[in-house]
Amino acid sequence: MKKLNNNPNQRQSLSQTKKIKRHLLKGHSVTPIEALNKWGCFRLGARIYDLQRSPHYLNIESRMKLLRSGKRVSEYRMKIEQYLDFIHP
Repeated sequence: MKKLNNNPNQRQSLSQTKKIKRHLLKGHSVTPIEALNKWGCFRLGARIYDLQRSPHYLNIESRMKLLRSGKRVSEYRMKIEQYLDFIHP
């Protein structure tokens, strides 16, 4: 298996990555705040990086999302073309 980010907590990172992948494959988007609340993931950007470079490449796009508080955060989702290919092979 391809080594992901240099991380002393590799097992937890893999578990988080699998959960995030499953979430994205269902057509959902995710922000760092959601990842922290749902999976205890402090480094969503690193997990997205891992998914983009994994053997099962996911084409993930990001955009800036404006929160009610006025803060901006990154929001990640699968590109629609790949999502449609996944649900209608």
